[in-house]
Amino acid sequence: MTSTSWLGSASAPTDGECVSAREGEDIVNRRLNGQLAPFESPVAMMRLLLILGWRRTEVSSEVYRKSWLLNEIVPEFDTEALRVKPTISKGATAYVPVHLRIALLAGLAAAAKDTIGMLRDLRPACRPFYLRRFDELAAEALGDSEDFSI
Repeated sequence: MTSTSWLGSASAPTDGECVSAREGEDIVNRRLNGQLAPFESPVAMMRLLLILGWRRTEVSSEVYRKSWLLNEIVPEFDTEALRVKPTISKGATAYVPVHLRIALLAGLAAAAKDTIGMLRDLRPACRPFYLRRFDELAAEALGDSEDFSI
C-alpha cells in the first residue's frame, strides 16, 4: 500500500510519492498514445477509486462521514478530500484538486501492480449501493482481458 503522509500537511510529497504519481501519469499517457498499459481504461480505474466506500479505520460513530475507496490505498485521502468543496462525489466529478490528483495517480500506479488482487480487496469496502457501478468500472478498466470475480 502507498503511504502519503504529506496529504493534509504543509510538507511536499517525498521523492518516492512523486515517483508513484509519475508512474500513474505514465500509465494514462501510454494508454492515450495507444501504447500498451496495465489498464484498458485508466480513467475508469481512477473513477472506481473515487467510489464511496465504508470508513473502516474509524470507530463507529453516529456522524456520517464520507470515505472513498482510494483511502484503502492512499491513507489520509479521506481527511483531505473532505476539506474540498464541493466534495468529490462518487467518482462523477471532473474536478479533483492538484494535490489530490497526485494521490489519485499514485493509487492508479499501486492498482497496476496487482490489479485483480486490489479489485478483490476493494470490492468488499465498496458501499452496496455502488457495487454495480464498481463492477461496471472494473470491467471497463480491465477490458475483455481479465475477470476479477472471486
